Amino acid sequence: MCECLDKPLNINADTNSAEIAKELHADKLIIMTDTDGILDENGNLFPSLDREQVEEMLKKQTISAGMIPKVKACLAALEGNVKKVHIINGTNAHALAMEIFTESGIGTEIIDCKKIYKMKHA
Repeated sequence: MCECLDKPLNINADTNSAEIAKELHADKLIIMTDTDGILDENGNLFPSLDREQVEEMLKKQTISAGMIPKVKACLAALEGNVKKVHIINGTNAHALAMEIFTESGIGTEIIDCKKIYKMKHA
């Protein structure tokens, strides 16, 4: 028996979700958390961000603490075959339905503008 099976493993669900979404060629990945999405320095929600904006926010440490692995998982998904990703507050009633079935959604959508441009002009 392997020694590692005797100890708990710390597996990041966001990272694994992003990898699964990439392998499935998912159109969308939704990560649920206990915050409304990506917030600015004043706590205001960004409803939509481009990949480059998110990377800049990581550099400036606007995105910090527990959001870092979630956001990095989102960026990894975009690097793969996932078209867009969302971070939403799963503690809100009907959060998933509101994100999927309303025009504005409730969290932060992250897209890769370069990928969308290529799809439109292919």
